[in-house]
Amino acid sequence: MSLPQFEGLALSLATNGLLTIQFKRPPVNALSSKLLQEVHHCFTWSGQSPNVQAILLKSAQKAFCAGLDLTEVSTLTTPEKMKQFIYNDLELAFASAIRCPKPVSCVVSGHAIAGGLIIALAADHLVFEKGNYKLGLTEHRVGVPFPSLALRIVERQCPVRISRQLSLTADLYGPQQLYEAGVGDALVEPGQAEQESLKWLNQIAFSGRPLGAFKIWKANWWKEVTSTVPTNIQNPAEVDQYLKEILDPKCHQAIVNALKA
Repeated sequence: MSLPQFEGLALSLATNGLLTIQFKRPPVNALSSKLLQEVHHCFTWSGQSPNVQAILLKSAQKAFCAGLDLTEVSTLTTPEKMKQFIYNDLELAFASAIRCPKPVSCVVSGHAIAGGLIIALAADHLVFEKGNYKLGLTEHRVGVPFPSLALRIVERQCPVRISRQLSLTADLYGPQQLYEAGVGDALVEPGQAEQESLKWLNQIAFSGRPLGAFKIWKANWWKEVTSTVPTNIQNPAEVDQYLKEILDPKCHQAIVNALKA
């Protein structure tokens, strides 16, 4: 069968129904509006396709994903443009793996920062590969607030202490530090992460189990997280406050300074 074509994602489908999705927007898979839209469309198609049974998400680059494309964000100087980026493109991308009824396992073997870490945490199963790379939510460093959906994903997938530290301090961690703090499902040697993901996917999707029970579990697991999406309809007051902060000249200057660093 023919697969959808994307600029920033590479897709391959095995005969057993395993879909592999790879980020391929060099050098660090920065999340532009186009890539966010592609993530959303890809997972929507995957969830609807009868030929897809399970999904492996990884990166074709050394980094998994370094977060928002700040070059693009720095050009969004009107409420309308920023609202489209944050509460349409970004929010839908963050929710896409969650709303996909198929099991999703994510392999992280390089930097997963800011929005990149949120996308990894939104998977049903997360494998870290040991290595010298960084993980964290660094938005506070450049004055960029996160919409509430991102915080709810972190709260759902991380123990309370590390959830609070990730969200408030903007510190960076190594994969072993986060795993020992209770984040993720496995920490494996270099070169073994994909095998670990496939082991879990085989158990869930390819061992003869009916997937109906998994779909119900997944929907219930994430129910509270996605209950207020789309935020611009469910909670317009949050949107107004968010836009006020991110469009503040001080925030914009912090983003510009980060790009020069």
